[in-house]
Amino acid sequence: MANPRGLLLLLLAAATVLASDALPTRPAMGAALEPPAGGEVWVLLVAGSSGYMNYRHQADVCHAYQVVHEHGVPDSRIVTMLFDDAASSVFNPFKGRLFNEPGGRDVYAGVPKDYVGRSVTPKNFLAVLTGNKQGLRGKGSGRVIESGPLDRVFVYFADHGAPGFVAFPTKYYVVPTQLKAEALMKAFAKMRAEGRYAEMVVYVEACESGSMFNNVLRSDINVLAVSAATPFESSWACYYNNTLGTYQGDCFSNHWLENSDTATLEQESIAKQIEVVSSETENSTVCTYGDLAISQQTVSAFLGSKMPSPPTPPNPSPSTLVSASHKSPKKHGNHIEGSGASSRDVTLDVLRRLSEDDVGGVASAAGFVHFRREVAKHALQQEERAREAADMVFDKISKALHVQAASAQGGTSGGEWPPHPFPPKPENTCTGKAPTEKEWACYDRALLGVDKWCGGFTDYSLKYASRLLQACMAG
Repeated sequence: MANPRGLLLLLLAAATVLASDALPTRPAMGAALEPPAGGEVWVLLVAGSSGYMNYRHQADVCHAYQVVHEHGVPDSRIVTMLFDDAASSVFNPFKGRLFNEPGGRDVYAGVPKDYVGRSVTPKNFLAVLTGNKQGLRGKGSGRVIESGPLDRVFVYFADHGAPGFVAFPTKYYVVPTQLKAEALMKAFAKMRAEGRYAEMVVYVEACESGSMFNNVLRSDINVLAVSAATPFESSWACYYNNTLGTYQGDCFSNHWLENSDTATLEQESIAKQIEVVSSETENSTVCTYGDLAISQQTVSAFLGSKMPSPPTPPNPSPSTLVSASHKSPKKHGNHIEGSGASSRDVTLDVLRRLSEDDVGGVASAAGFVHFRREVAKHALQQEERAREAADMVFDKISKALHVQAASAQGGTSGGEWPPHPFPPKPENTCTGKAPTEKEWACYDRALLGVDKWCGGFTDYSLKYASRLLQACMAG
């Protein structure tokens, strides 16, 4: 096993130089089961990012609120967490509104905000989920998931991720903190022991989101987890919008939300929804973990059973909101999907588009577009330099660790190094080897080293977190 102290010293040196059980998703087998008798539905919706470049995460979560609200889950049993800076951003041409899909309505309207800004943290998320009111005194609304032994809980999280964690915003706009898989599993165990749910469904939109559950989520605690990606691939953003100057949504999230908008949830099983979403999510693999039997229940058991009225949305998309992408959109059944981008590359992709932007279909907004274009040109230079710096730092770390590993083995190490932390099994791309407890501890210390000496991770440099885990697992 790699020496954790050695990893941290290498991180410091590089910074100085630069100044569970799982199965692949599958079609539903038989008709959807009826939801368990008694109990209520509780919902926790979380956007773990900040900044206009991450518009899509807040739009995803606001859309999710509209879905559960319209299907009869009362606001008293819905808790939301979002930084809440996208709708009011100076870069948003439609202040106070968010649009999650081409031609869609304003999903921001009417969304209650329980925890916003600096109160959106991993610690507060775990307190909300586990019903710890004491831990939330003086923070946000103070509301928590007050579920009981007969209740069903639905959790939806949208943000960035890396092996073994999902990200939250910090005091820096671009540097996330982490919610570790271990902490989430402990929260599930605590809730189970205290009788805080009968069954739970968790949807996670993040890169490498499968690693939050792969070989760590038990199948006997009545929790079903669905991830946007395997433990070793990126999730993808969808629907680039010229007028908004950003991506409106994430592919996995848009597909389950749009399915929930159009399907009869009282008749559709969760397994069927996963099947539909999997077929429409082309650039990442949707995975399921934990208690797969829950997937045979209806979607309404977790998103609400009320039959919604035909939507007459407040603040529908303005006629000036141009949904065209720079590339021709692709048709997926009833979904029109513009060119997408890996979540790691969204900032670079958007800034390049904006740097070449014209009026974006809004003839009266030439002044705004010019301002946005000039800001984007400057920001693009900064982004490119930051990416180059991250590439250089982690390249040096990888090379140094390669030499260290080879020396420890008494010679050179052949092949690509470090190896993938948990390569997929041929028969199931959603699973792979899980790190040992000591390897996770090594990885955690390495992550702390990045935060302390390299200024932390950005949306882009999170892709290199796997190298640290690889080093700890390579020995």
